[in-house]
Amino acid sequence: MDFNNWIGDGREYMQHARHVQNLGEGTDGIVAKYRHERGHALAVKIPTKSRGAIDGLWTEITNLHLLTRAGRHENIVKHLGWDENWQPGIPALFIELAAYGDLEHYSRILFSKTNRMPELTVWKIIHDLSSALHYIHNQLPDGNHYCHSDMKPGNILVCHPRGMKKSESGLFPLAPVFKISDFGRMTKFDPDKVKSFQGTVEYAPPMPERAITTPACDIWAIAASISYAVFRTHPIENRKDFIARYNTDWRINPHRKVLKLDEPLTYEHRALRAIQKRDLNVEQDQQNAQGIPHELCVVPYSDNLQFWYSMCYEHPQNRITAETLNDLLLPTAEKNIIHWAREFEREKRAIRAQTIDTNEWRISKGFEPGGVPLWVDGVTTDRGQPGH
Repeated sequence: MDFNNWIGDGREYMQHARHVQNLGEGTDGIVAKYRHERGHALAVKIPTKSRGAIDGLWTEITNLHLLTRAGRHENIVKHLGWDENWQPGIPALFIELAAYGDLEHYSRILFSKTNRMPELTVWKIIHDLSSALHYIHNQLPDGNHYCHSDMKPGNILVCHPRGMKKSESGLFPLAPVFKISDFGRMTKFDPDKVKSFQGTVEYAPPMPERAITTPACDIWAIAASISYAVFRTHPIENRKDFIARYNTDWRINPHRKVLKLDEPLTYEHRALRAIQKRDLNVEQDQQNAQGIPHELCVVPYSDNLQFWYSMCYEHPQNRITAETLNDLLLPTAEKNIIHWAREFEREKRAIRAQTIDTNEWRISKGFEPGGVPLWVDGVTTDRGQPGH
């Protein structure tokens, strides 16, 4: 049995597998890690007993079947099968295990190694998400256009590149494979059948667009997700500023209910928080003006990256489409991934050389030599063989 591609209903697999840990838990259910006695591991999505959660997982199973009918896309999570009766009346979905979790988790690991997400990583994110959305929006075998409808960092999985050099395989990848997951809200786009936006409001487009779910909502979420990955904060006004505004603006708070700083925000409150479109190519003072605190500011990125990122934030009539991103952005992103990988390696060599010179001086003065920064030797720009 090829565990990496298909395990069917999982009965044979699970007879020889054990539960390792729960990877995530929410109101709709859990995602758990299981490991087979041969060493292979996968993730299992199990809904709660509520009708809505069970129906939602069946919707995701149906959508994943549609997504893979004509073959697998490298940037869409690989589903491995499902069990109709994991527990009596409750199904389970088997998917590949993402080596680095979701984009939120990957970013936390990355920022423990370096103080800035490298430019090549941001180009890789926009490249992979654009390719996957073009497939979802325009290339499914039934000829219809679909919307993912809940794009966000938590639904972007980060997988190990295949075909990496053996010498690089144990290092943290700066150009991993980013994959869209969680297709429980994927819906067919039909302009004659209005369906309001039901995704995560922190990554939703402006309020007028939320009246109907369109492919443009997914494109907006590319930029919003990148904003989070780069600045480590949701692309909306911070909690303190929102509560101050809410408590004094009777247009959004007609009942004049006073919110406290430690009070949980309802879905309605979250939907009212102002969007913050944060530029990638501006200096710290402008980042501060766009709601980024001093400790989260970053060295500006290139104007070229900012251009494509900002195209995802345009007014819906002017917003770039997944098809255009696929046709024009992907070739540009490929070149930039290669360019910025070379720049990163050049900087690593310079740091190593500087460290050697410094240590020679320290030793000559009777001091202990120092080590190179963790990001120099702990990460790799090797992205394996794309499509491998």
